[in-house]
Amino acid sequence: MFCSTKLINGLVPTSKMILLLSPLFLVLSSLQETFAIVAWIAWVPVLYVFISTEATPARWFVRGWGIGMVWYGFLFRWLPDTLLNAAGQSWMHALFFGLGAIGLLACFPACVLGLCRWLQQLGGSPCLSFPIVFTLQEVVLEYLPFGGVPWGTMAVSQPVVSWQVPFIQHFGSIGLTFLITTSSAGIAWVLTLPKLSLRVLGGGLSAAILSGVMVSTMLESSLTSSPVNAEKVVTVEKVVTVPLKSIPILLVPGRVPLENLYDVEKYREILESYRQRSIGILEHAKASLVIWPETAYPGLVEEGKLLVELFRTFSSYKSALVLGSNARKPNPLSKTWHYFNSAYFLHSNHFLFERYDKRQLVPFAEYFPSGWNSIFPQKAIPQIPEYYPGTTSEVWKGESFQFGIQICFETVFSQLHRHRVLQNSEFFVGLVNAQWFDAVAMDQHIRLTRLRAIEVERDYVIVSNGGHTVHIEGESGKVNYVDHAAIVEVEQRLSHTGYVRYGYWPCVGMMVGYMGLFLFLQIRTRRNNGIQ
Repeated sequence: MFCSTKLINGLVPTSKMILLLSPLFLVLSSLQETFAIVAWIAWVPVLYVFISTEATPARWFVRGWGIGMVWYGFLFRWLPDTLLNAAGQSWMHALFFGLGAIGLLACFPACVLGLCRWLQQLGGSPCLSFPIVFTLQEVVLEYLPFGGVPWGTMAVSQPVVSWQVPFIQHFGSIGLTFLITTSSAGIAWVLTLPKLSLRVLGGGLSAAILSGVMVSTMLESSLTSSPVNAEKVVTVEKVVTVPLKSIPILLVPGRVPLENLYDVEKYREILESYRQRSIGILEHAKASLVIWPETAYPGLVEEGKLLVELFRTFSSYKSALVLGSNARKPNPLSKTWHYFNSAYFLHSNHFLFERYDKRQLVPFAEYFPSGWNSIFPQKAIPQIPEYYPGTTSEVWKGESFQFGIQICFETVFSQLHRHRVLQNSEFFVGLVNAQWFDAVAMDQHIRLTRLRAIEVERDYVIVSNGGHTVHIEGESGKVNYVDHAAIVEVEQRLSHTGYVRYGYWPCVGMMVGYMGLFLFLQIRTRRNNGIQ
């Protein structure tokens, strides 16, 4: 061993200091895109100490939980500000919710390290088991707890560069996680090889790989463009010629303060502001689809004649309209109402509207998971009504296009997008109300949505109130920020990526290949060293 077990155990402070490097690296990789490369070596200190010391699975569970608390505490550093300032919670309530959420997520890396130690006691190598177990726990994280939290995956820390795009399209962002953790496992393995020459050779190869990743990341630090403005888009709209079928879409970002969303007297004023800003662009350029953000009309747009008025306005421009609003229906068991966070689609040629009720609700903010309302005194964001999940269709068909609709939190889920693409969605529309979040949370949300666009190779438009309104190009992952109401050309696609066709199976195949390669190298190393 590079450093014997007895020596490490005799220098307890040294092993603890090495162990502390991993949460530091994880924090750095999530700080900004410049430091994203650190994620590729973030787990090396943990695995080095893991291999070189003897500790029980229970002790490694505790260590993993501590690492998770530091990592997720930094990743969700925007949560206290949201609960204290935007939601108006007391500091005690914010602390209770914040630590509870972070502590629950920290159990995932804790289970990974505890399980890897248990597998090692059964004869398995931690460098073999760690990438596989860690990747599998991120698959679980996409579905649990409370419907899934993809926000906490390793791939979120990465600024996607060109060489990663085809890889993600075939293996998904989960495959990228496996690649990152395999890098750490491989480096930790070569650092613990018995021969100095093998350690030097392995270390050199690892450094070369990391240097290549770092250089490509620095050269393409982020695939973003300058902000799109109305004048630029109108000019492009007149002369643009693209080989693929495309559709002009008018994006109308929201500028409504949070307090006005709950002022009934402001509802018509808010609606009129969106309408006037839309007409100001449509007078000079054509758009097949107009998109307003989540809660563009904070009331119940379906009740009364508002939808009829909107149809009369936009049908004269031959434009369909998508907007966010609330909906309700009577509770069959009582005299109360069931409320829904909804999106509406108004057709352009005849009065017909479709409604989509958000399915993937935010736990403890938009709803209470079953049984938990007896534990918590109130929701994390009490201003938002208690919503119920919808059961309506997710793919809408216009005259010459069809698209998948997502509302806010739903834009971060891989499987939701894969399902909609299999239903022949040509592009995606996301409606967001980001007034609750600071810049950190908004950036993380766009980064996650960008991964979803790349996985399924579909253009994605996000229209937000108070946050980032963007057009993400599905083929390259390029992000175009839209500062004002503007028209963008969205490409319509029907092709399927490897991830869409086969789901996680290509990633499973990659894991099996890794197992075979690792076992082959381990057996060969033992033979070269005369170990029978």
